Amino acid sequence: MVKVLPDGSGIEVSTSDLDASRRSTAFLSDVRIVFTHRAAAPEPFIGRWNDTAPFWGGAVIENRDGHLCSSGFGIARSYDTRFQFTLTSNHCKTDPLTSTRFWSWGGAELGVANDYDWDRDTTAIGTGAAGGSQGYIYTGDTGQGETFASVSGWANNYVGNLFVCTSGAFSGERCDIEITNTDVDILTENGTIYEQAEGEQVQLRSAAGQGDSGGPVYTRNANGRVTARGLVSAGDVLNTRTECTGVTGTRICSWRIYFSQMSHVVGHYNAVVLTGG
Repeated sequence: MVKVLPDGSGIEVSTSDLDASRRSTAFLSDVRIVFTHRAAAPEPFIGRWNDTAPFWGGAVIENRDGHLCSSGFGIARSYDTRFQFTLTSNHCKTDPLTSTRFWSWGGAELGVANDYDWDRDTTAIGTGAAGGSQGYIYTGDTGQGETFASVSGWANNYVGNLFVCTSGAFSGERCDIEITNTDVDILTENGTIYEQAEGEQVQLRSAAGQGDSGGPVYTRNANGRVTARGLVSAGDVLNTRTECTGVTGTRICSWRIYFSQMSHVVGHYNAVVLTGG
């Protein structure tokens, strides 16, 4: 069982095999992990840290090297909606140029990410036949106080009184992020990422941080549903570093972020965004 510590300083992992758990979680070097022993750990509820099919956005996902990111919106091909995908950032793959298999933190296999858009930092994880992904995302806090929302569709971004939210698995839901640019090219360790949207949290609080890559960016609707706007990609940690929310520890967060835009996702993957009820 995994839960966020009450003071937000790390994660508590309850397990019946301490040695195996320490080996399997050693990669999470930027988050403090406290192990507690239970003879038989209780079966956890489904949530950000234990997502299972049908997969939702805003959950922890892991590649075979143990690198953690967040899941994004569900999509399907417009010409064949029988097969579904969950989006995330392309830099979350083991190698951005090759196929990568992903799992949830709870061990459920999502599938393999084959198709990708290198220039805009997105990839699509094939979750199989209908029912593999779903038009919902986790919202609220992370580990405790989690909620969810259904997706109503997607929309373009623009500058001028547009405020979005993010829902990365590590930071939880962060809102009041104003769109300040919709055509930013950023230089990363993997090369240049093009045509990103830029958002700034208006109170200069965290907009997203490490582990949130690939997570949903959206606007909230009056009826409680959300409209997909993009996927968290990067943050300006040099100039806008700020205190993290959710899982804190040694994570790095920023109040200015960059995110891949849904208009490019829909065009590149010839996709429809999965919607919920």
